[in-house]
Amino acid sequence: MTAAPAAPPRLEGLDGLGPIGLDELTAQAELQVRRDRKYVLPLTELAALLPALGRDTRILDIDGVRLFRYASVYFDTDDLVCFRLTALRRRRRFKIRTRTYLDSGLCLLEVKTEGLRGSTVKTRLAYERRHHADVAPGRWFVDAVLADLDVGGLIFAPVLTTGYLRSTLFLPASQSRVTIDIDLSWADLDRTGAGDLSLPGMAVVETKTRAAASEVDRLLWARGHRPTSISKYATGLAALRPDLPSVPWRRLLRRHFHPAVPAGPTPAADRQDREMHRSPVLTAAALAGALAIGPGAAARAADPVLLAAGPAAAQALAANAADHDDPADHVWSESAVAAVTLTGSGATSTSSGVSISGSTVTVTAAGTYRFTGSLTNGRIVVNSAGTGIVRLILNGVTIANSTTAPLSVVAADEVMLVLADGTTNRLTDPATYTTAVNPAAALSSAADLTITGNGSLAVTGSAADGIASDDGLVIDSGTITVTAKDDGVRGQDYVVHTGGTLGVTASGDAIKSDETADATEGYVYLAGGARTLTAPAGDGISATTDVIVAGGSLTATTGGGSTTAPGTASTKAVKADVSVVVSDGQLNLNASDDGINSNNLIIVDGGTLTAASGDDAVHADIALTISAGTVNVTRSYEGLEAMQTTLAGGTITVTATDDAVNAAEEGVNEMQVAPNAFIRVTGGTVTVNGGTDGLDSNGTLALSGGTVIANGSPTRGGGEGGLDSNGALTMTGGSILATGLTASTSTLPTSGQAWVAYSFSANQPAGTVVHLATASGTQLASFQSTRVLKGVIFDLSSLTRGTSYRIYTGGSVSGTAAGGGLYVGGTLSGTLVASATAGSGRA
Repeated sequence: MTAAPAAPPRLEGLDGLGPIGLDELTAQAELQVRRDRKYVLPLTELAALLPALGRDTRILDIDGVRLFRYASVYFDTDDLVCFRLTALRRRRRFKIRTRTYLDSGLCLLEVKTEGLRGSTVKTRLAYERRHHADVAPGRWFVDAVLADLDVGGLIFAPVLTTGYLRSTLFLPASQSRVTIDIDLSWADLDRTGAGDLSLPGMAVVETKTRAAASEVDRLLWARGHRPTSISKYATGLAALRPDLPSVPWRRLLRRHFHPAVPAGPTPAADRQDREMHRSPVLTAAALAGALAIGPGAAARAADPVLLAAGPAAAQALAANAADHDDPADHVWSESAVAAVTLTGSGATSTSSGVSISGSTVTVTAAGTYRFTGSLTNGRIVVNSAGTGIVRLILNGVTIANSTTAPLSVVAADEVMLVLADGTTNRLTDPATYTTAVNPAAALSSAADLTITGNGSLAVTGSAADGIASDDGLVIDSGTITVTAKDDGVRGQDYVVHTGGTLGVTASGDAIKSDETADATEGYVYLAGGARTLTAPAGDGISATTDVIVAGGSLTATTGGGSTTAPGTASTKAVKADVSVVVSDGQLNLNASDDGINSNNLIIVDGGTLTAASGDDAVHADIALTISAGTVNVTRSYEGLEAMQTTLAGGTITVTATDDAVNAAEEGVNEMQVAPNAFIRVTGGTVTVNGGTDGLDSNGTLALSGGTVIANGSPTRGGGEGGLDSNGALTMTGGSILATGLTASTSTLPTSGQAWVAYSFSANQPAGTVVHLATASGTQLASFQSTRVLKGVIFDLSSLTRGTSYRIYTGGSVSGTAAGGGLYVGGTLSGTLVASATAGSGRA
């Protein structure tokens, strides 16, 4: 009997998705230059996730097959240069592999590189399958792709093979792809390690987007899964060879690959591992609450959950990985300081921890070193293999270099750069580096870096970044000026600026933290000090997790400012993938793109924020909460925008050419009721001036406290108004005034706090004073308009439904200022215009 052919492999939960062919998928979302986010999760959790995918999600289907067999061969040198570049998180890392699609027999030679802005660039060459384990026939291609890295002298041989089953999804809303890999296996071709490894119960989910997070990223975040660092090559090889460096994946290896990591990590690695186990800035439960996520849907309407009581910035910082800076690092013995004198073309020093070769000065051991003088074409290198801090005191130092970085840290436990009081120091690199291994910046560090002292430092990064650390970066004092061709100041794990002044002009992002492997890193924290950022073609601040503002001042101008039309590049003043938290300080943002943008949450519970934007002034994909402080949007297309907006306190003033405050849900037509979108005003003073609507919710609009002055379009009525909601409008508390050619496009509520609506027979000019009084002539409220209006609505606690009230115009405002130009009580003046019954009519 002939056995029946084996059924094609299946992954439960994908059968109901619509198909998409390979040609269409490639046309819609090839994404050879992209942003990748990777997640590792058990198959049981994957099964629970798949039913929550949107109905428009499509799956790659070729002749009825939806799960495809892949095999890859990775090539590296004898000393594993590709692996080590990845393990050390070098910015210009690369990988070489062949990928064979076993179902079709197609084979490709691929070179993956890291782009300047954190993107992944994959370059492919069609390859003969018989050469899948031999890079020699395609070596010309590899050398061409990596021409600027000068790898011609390196010999690449096959090191590792991987195999897995893959399904590929297409997400139309974000024009992105998602790959799901299961049945993963590795084989060490060198056989110096464990040999073979398989993970039958795990899945690797990878989202591939142009930049912003996809809807699948948000579903994963809501379920407690955060992006992790997993390289099928480097992580697999680290698992098979325990003697190799594994710090970036130690937590992942422990949890998913084997029960315990090898004993005896270095002190620095052990400290990093402890930091990696800190809780994320928002716990899974808090994030799920904030997004109101439930099974089978992207979100359910529910009250957003704020961070725990107390200043939100302090809570967010405490939940992130602690920075490396220690008060003990700032104390040293003057008698132990080693002197190094730079002489223009060379240097002198008697310290055993200093090696001098021509104009290159290398610090080889922990200790404190004071540098004076200049190098016209030289450099300082820190290459300390031992433990302990390397402290460099710059005491009036000027260094330029024509081939590479003037100051670079190749290896150290930790480095502190001290700017001696009253001194001026300068570092300048060339426009093109000619060294075989290029540092990432004019001031480049492979270790945690602290900059302190009351002197000044001017850094010119002519080739790429100005100041960059592959670990953490802390700046606590000093006057620092940075000019950079790419990013100005970058700390991969975090950037912390707590004192002094920082001025950055960058063609890329001004301040950036781009760690994706650890959910508690990739943040920017500002407290104290002053920052002035200019980024004509990039973002002011960019973080892969959080931007936290707890004090000081921030002035950011991006993309030419708010009067410049936004282009295709991201030119946001402040941008974070997870959250932006403002608890104190003064922010003055002027952006052609968004003023503040978060792929998830924005929380303002203090400080003063002034924003002018060519697009959205403050935009959160999911939830925006303002509970204290001052927010003043002077110019915007849309002022405040999120799926769920809660205004609970503070003073909020918004001017927009479109909607002043908008709540919209991705994937729901703007003319339909968005089930998870809302605007809720529970406190504070809110004054909004919209070019179309004042408060516009595609879901519900609930006003229950505070003072609300919502001014809609002064030129368009009908579908535009002060209040506009696709869902229910409720008014149950506070003092509310709505105006516009149409004051409310929504049906006014039949319950809750009483309201009086009146529509004038003709448009009333800006400056018109309107009074509301009882039938006996007692003034209840008055206001003076700042724009043309025709309709007006008063909603006050003093009104009684079914009672007749009178409308007057002219005279002057009087009474107790409630905010936003509304006065309560006072002495009646003006001319009687009409009577209106509370709870009846439209405006």
